[in-house]
Amino acid sequence: MSSPTRAALGKNHTLIGLVLLGAGALALIDLFVSPQGSPYLRALLGWGAVVLAGLLLFLGLFLTFRGPMESLLGREWYPEALLGFELIFVAGLAMAHMRYGANGFFAARAGQGGGYVGWALSSVLIRYLDTPMTWALLVGVALAGLVVVVLFTPLRGLNLHRLLPDRTPAATGQEGSPALALPPPAPARQRPARKRAAPPPAVSETAAAAPVEAEPASPPQPAAPPPAAKKRQRNKQAPVEMKQEAQVAAKPAPAPDRRKLPPFNLLNTEERSGTRNEQAAIQAAIIEDTLRGFDIPVKVTEINVGPTVTQFGIVPGTYQRNDKVTRVRVGQIVALADDLALALSASPVRIEAPVPGKPYVGIEVPNPNTALVSLRKLLKDDEFTRVGSPLAIPLGRDVSGAAVVVDLHRLPHLLIAGATGSGKSVALNGIICGLLFNNLPSTLRLLLVDPKRVELPGYNGLPHLVAPVVTDAEQANGALSWLLVQMDDRYRLFNQAGVRNIISYNEIMDPKERLPYIVLVIDELADLMMVAPDTIEAKLVRLAQMARATGIHLIIATQRPSVDVVTGLIKANFPARLAFAVTSQIDSRVVLDTPGAEKLLGRGDGLLMTADSAKLRRIQGCFVSDVEIDALVRWWQSNTPAAPHDPLQPRYPWSQLMVEQATADDVLQQAIDKLRGRQFISVSGLQRLMGLGYPRAARLMDELEAAGVVGPEEDRRSGRPVLLDDDAV
Repeated sequence: MSSPTRAALGKNHTLIGLVLLGAGALALIDLFVSPQGSPYLRALLGWGAVVLAGLLLFLGLFLTFRGPMESLLGREWYPEALLGFELIFVAGLAMAHMRYGANGFFAARAGQGGGYVGWALSSVLIRYLDTPMTWALLVGVALAGLVVVVLFTPLRGLNLHRLLPDRTPAATGQEGSPALALPPPAPARQRPARKRAAPPPAVSETAAAAPVEAEPASPPQPAAPPPAAKKRQRNKQAPVEMKQEAQVAAKPAPAPDRRKLPPFNLLNTEERSGTRNEQAAIQAAIIEDTLRGFDIPVKVTEINVGPTVTQFGIVPGTYQRNDKVTRVRVGQIVALADDLALALSASPVRIEAPVPGKPYVGIEVPNPNTALVSLRKLLKDDEFTRVGSPLAIPLGRDVSGAAVVVDLHRLPHLLIAGATGSGKSVALNGIICGLLFNNLPSTLRLLLVDPKRVELPGYNGLPHLVAPVVTDAEQANGALSWLLVQMDDRYRLFNQAGVRNIISYNEIMDPKERLPYIVLVIDELADLMMVAPDTIEAKLVRLAQMARATGIHLIIATQRPSVDVVTGLIKANFPARLAFAVTSQIDSRVVLDTPGAEKLLGRGDGLLMTADSAKLRRIQGCFVSDVEIDALVRWWQSNTPAAPHDPLQPRYPWSQLMVEQATADDVLQQAIDKLRGRQFISVSGLQRLMGLGYPRAARLMDELEAAGVVGPEEDRRSGRPVLLDDDAV
């Protein structure tokens, strides 16, 4: 229910409640106290007269004593709940009268069964449908009403899963599987008000992590909705404030309440790094001596020991030639990369000339032993807190050991490429776990696609998942179609609210009406491109171009970065790219538009390119083990509170859209083949010909008309003319 409706109802709820209370009381008295028992009401509704009187009494009590009743039964009652009761009530009246058969009219006049209402409904349905079909229809309507009642009343708070056997991965040893429909969101976090100028203070590492690990998770408390008048005023001012939305989008989000999020002690892996100061000092002297042997004087001014490589910052010196002082050119140092690798007994050596923002040339020398970068340290790092975004993702550490954390909302999409064993899938796991440690199901939804079937199915059972992990390449096409539908629906909502992006929309909406972010993760793009390259590419490009403002972001990975997989259109819309070790310089140019990735060391060693930096940043990806992923999934399964129904659920289940999308082309082609040789076809004839239901046959007829297979309807008796020739394709 919208805030204006709540406000209007709130002013007169006591008066309306007293009227309903009086009507219900009079109806009950008339039914049970009067000797004749209100023949008119009983004749109209039969046994439903008592139910109607009781419902009027309940509504009257609820509205008259609204405060105590809300504290007893809960606040979240919607008009949809009344619709559910009505469906059950009407279907019950008709079913109660089915047993009277031909004597239904006389039974209704005597006040039996469902009265005149039940007699009218049952007789009409039996006349046009047979008796079994009528029973099936009425039972279906009653069940639909029951589902609506459960979803829009406090009944939805019942944890029905506890009544069933434990089917979690921990109990069965198998991967869980959430429902295909969009999972209901948990209560959303409050965002700061638009008028506040100063950003909220960042939570320190000690306050954000240390005390929480010892505390049990507590269920989140639902936030109170803003007053209706304030919401109306914000809606009126929204078009005027569009000019300031760029600043609003850049404003940092408040730090999440870690009591509602997984504790960091679920991650047991700690970083292992040894001191290499003495060895680094020896290598610095070797670099100076080697370059001096080629008449290139340099000075090592900085040494940064990273997890994978050690970066030596060298400042070119000067030399005297023909009584003229000349400075060493950077190109002279770059040309000696192979000689430095030979002298240092380390290969490959990468030279970054110059280091962005630094007054020196960087020489990156591989370490004898690669240090482990743990996700736990990254999540507790000050850099992760400083990002201040629900879409902050940890990537690893750079050559100086500093944490590399990026905001996915600013990227806004990420392309990951690397050969087998380069650390690509491990990086995906680190990104997904970083999002799960920072977001409730109400603020983030995940759509995971893994055609390889081995990397991502371990996340099945998470409340954040839109649906179980998609492992079929054919269904991935439908998943992308569902995302496009979501994007269009969200733009429609933004247009109605007068805002441009998801941040502005969520700030003016009630907590229950806020939209979650949606992150699509594809582990192997090459498999999808082999199934339907044109369709997959077109949908990915459209999402990458338009989905950022709606809160939909893409993370796509591939181990075959060739031009037929990572096409020019995909590259143009994925400015942020993370390249791990590839097999050739050609693959490096496809991903990064420059060589360099072919010289990486593997095992998480990568180059990061973002839109706001022209230079590549070398990083070592973080590591998260399968045991830690399982612990995180089990924590979310056991600590997710019962959540209300999502009012922004798609108009239809996305699984149905997947099936339709995967089979639409085949059904259309089959229909074309079966129409050859025919002169006319009607919808009912197409229904019998294809074995489809009438609605699907009607949609198929529209598709055939759009494809030029059939013409417009000229005569209802004959149907539409078939425009196919016998030799048509």
